[in-house]
Amino acid sequence: MFRISFLCCLVWFMAAQPARAEWFVSDECDSARLQPQFPDGGLAGFRRWVLGRLTFPVSEFDPGDPVMVQVSMRVSRKGKISEAGLIRTSHDAVGRQVMKLIGRSPDWKPAVRGGKAADAEMRLSFDMRLHNVAAAGADPLLRAEDVSIYTRADTLPACVAGDMVEWVRARVLAADPAADDALQCRVVRLVVEKDGSVSETKIMGGEEDRLDKSIKEALRDMPAWSPAVALGEAVRFRVQLEVPFGPEARAESAQQGPYLLVEQMPSFQGGDLDTFRQWVHREVKYPAEALRAGASGRVVVSFIVEKDGTVSHIEVLRSPHAAFTQEVIRALGSSPAWTPGSQYGRIVRVKYTLPVDFRAARSRPARSTGVDAYGRKSPVRRF
Repeated sequence: MFRISFLCCLVWFMAAQPARAEWFVSDECDSARLQPQFPDGGLAGFRRWVLGRLTFPVSEFDPGDPVMVQVSMRVSRKGKISEAGLIRTSHDAVGRQVMKLIGRSPDWKPAVRGGKAADAEMRLSFDMRLHNVAAAGADPLLRAEDVSIYTRADTLPACVAGDMVEWVRARVLAADPAADDALQCRVVRLVVEKDGSVSETKIMGGEEDRLDKSIKEALRDMPAWSPAVALGEAVRFRVQLEVPFGPEARAESAQQGPYLLVEQMPSFQGGDLDTFRQWVHREVKYPAEALRAGASGRVVVSFIVEKDGTVSHIEVLRSPHAAFTQEVIRALGSSPAWTPGSQYGRIVRVKYTLPVDFRAARSRPARSTGVDAYGRKSPVRRF
C-alpha cells in the first residue's frame, strides 16, 4: 500500500526545528549523533532569542516589510559559537545586527557523536516580517515576526476534516469518478499558516494534466486547520501529502476511517449519541456477581458505527470489574442499526467513546440481575 496519510507524510513529532536549518557534524556521522541545542528551546528558541533583540528604524522600514538573513556558524564541542558568517541578507544593517547577536549568544549544549561532544556546523535562515507593536497614537515600534516554514513542531497541524488524503480523494472523485480507473499518484505540498489557512499549494511533478487540475480545484475549498505550535506559539508549517488513485487506493479507501468528527454524524433511532446512551441505560443490567462483590465504578468503552449502520469493534478501555466488561460488551453488541455518518457526501465509519457508570444503591438490598438499571426494584445505575 503506497497511500500515506497526513500524519505520516514527512512530519516528525519532535523538538521544534525550522525548515531551513542544516547541521553538519565535523567528524564522521553515525546514528548516535545528537544535534547541538540552544539552552532555551533549541533552534526555534535561538531564532526567537535573535529576533526579539533586533531593532528596525522606522526611517528605513515599514510595517509588513519582509526581511531575510541567512548565516553559517560552528558550535564547538565546548558549546561555543565560532566562525559565524553572513551568507546573504535582504538588508545589510539587519544582517550586521544578526551577526553581532550570534557573537553574544549563550553557550549551547554541543552535538554528541559516539557518546562524546563533537563540533557541528550550521546554516540557518531567519525569515521575518515586520509589524508595529506600539500602542495606538504612539510612535511606531517595529518588531520582527518569525515567518519561517517549519517541518518539525511540538504540536503538529491538524485539519478539521480529518484525513486530508481521503478528503482530497473524495472531492476529486466526486467531480471525476474516472480518476480511480488507473493507477496513479500525486504528491501535494502546502503550507499551513499561523491562522490555520493554507497557502503555497503545489502539485509536484511534470506537466499539468487533468488529474492535477481536479486536485487544484479541490484544494481551493480546503477547510481550516489548527496550526502547528512551537514553544507555545503558532508557526508556519509545511505538509506533504501523497494522494493515490486507482483500484488499490479505492479498495483501501473503502476501509478508511474511522473518523471522530464528520459533517453528518451518525444518528440512532432518530436521535444522537444521547439517544443511544439512554438505550444503553435501559439495556444494561447490573451483574449479580458484581453486586455480591460490592463492585461499582465506570466502564469506558469505544465502538465504531460502520457504513451499514452496525456497531463493531467494541473495545472496553477501562473497567473496574470483569462482569461489568462482559455486560457492556453484551449490551452494545445487541444494538439496533444506526443511520451511518457521512463526510463530503460519502458514507464513512465513525468512532465513539462512551462512559457507563455502575452504582449500587446503598439504601436497599441487592437484587438479582435481570432487572433494569434505572433503580426500579434494582440497584441504581446511571450515566
